Parts: sequence; C-alpha cells; structure tokens
Amino acid sequence: MTPRRDARGRARWITLGATTALTIGIVVALRQAGVWKPGSTSGRPQPGDQVIAQALRQVGTRDTGAAIQVGHAAGLGGPASATSRPAAPHPLPAATPGSAALPPGHPPIDSTMFKQRWIDDVRGVDVTALDSRQRELFLRFANARECTCGCGYTLAGCKASDMTCEVSGAALAALRDSVRAGRITSARGIRARAKAR
Repeated sequence: MTPRRDARGRARWITLGATTALTIGIVVALRQAGVWKPGSTSGRPQPGDQVIAQALRQVGTRDTGAAIQVGHAAGLGGPASATSRPAAPHPLPAATPGSAALPPGHPPIDSTMFKQRWIDDVRGVDVTALDSRQRELFLRFANARECTCGCGYTLAGCKASDMTCEVSGAALAALRDSVRAGRITSARGIRARAKAR
C-alpha cells in the first residue's frame, strides 16, 4: 500500500507537517520578540589588541604596566583570564611620528569635554536651504542632543568623528528637515554657543 491510501501513513504526514509548522511558528515568534536569535552577535566587531594599543597611544598613555593591569582586571586576556583572547602586547609600542599622540607634558584629554565640544560646521548635512536663524537653531540642537548610537558624542560630534554613522546622519537630516519645515522654532533651554573670552 502507498502512504497516500494508508490511513496511518496519511496521519504520519499530517503529524509531521503540523509539527514542522508549529516549530517554524515558535522560532519566528521568538525571533520577532527578540528572545532568541540564532548566532546573535552585536553586529560590531570587537576591538582587537592593536586597536586598543593605538587608542592608548593616541591619548598619551605612557604607563604601559598600568594599562596591561587594567586589561587583566577587565578580563581582556592574560593567563588569569577565563576568556580566550590573547593578552595585551607588552610593552605597548611607542607613538610613531605620524600618530596623533599628545606631546610630552600635555595634560590628558577629558573625553567628555571632547565629545561635547561645539562644532560650527556639521559635515555631511546640507544646510544651505536654511536661513541664518534656522541654521543657528539647527546648530544648537545638533550640538546639544546626544547621538543614540552609543558613542557618547553629540549629533554634530558623532558626524564629525564618524561620517559613516547612520544614526547621527538620519537624526541630523530629520533635524534639518524639522527646522526647515518650521516644526522647531525655538531653542529656549537648549545649549548655546559658548561666548568667546
């Protein structure tokens, strides 16, 4: 007898089909709810030791031992770490002439002040259609609102440091369009340009 004519065979195919449909439905529901994503990663590559070493050189870190101890304490590798990442290179290479390291004796940069600095020219956003009052409104909001990509910069600062950031690009375009359309007409309570001393 063929499975099509046998009642038990038909029941098996129906059971198999129903089980498959139920499994697919559960997987889709879990993925849409954000509970389960197969092979989920953050989408951003993790910084390697070379990138970390370059960043430390750029901010003028001279004490390589402290940097390596901080790396071990944070679980960034080494013999005492449970992760599979290799230990930070020891010692960190000296800054090359072409790198952006600070000169000796220069005070360290406060990253919050750097990320929140005022930027007059927002790169990648065409503001030629805005009059001077609208342009000032746009600049005040762009320099006051933080980017939501997680970088810690203002919208203007994020676009200045990373022209490829889709979050700040879209937010700045929406801000420009809102100012141009007249949806934003006042900057009362919003950060203003610092007065020259």
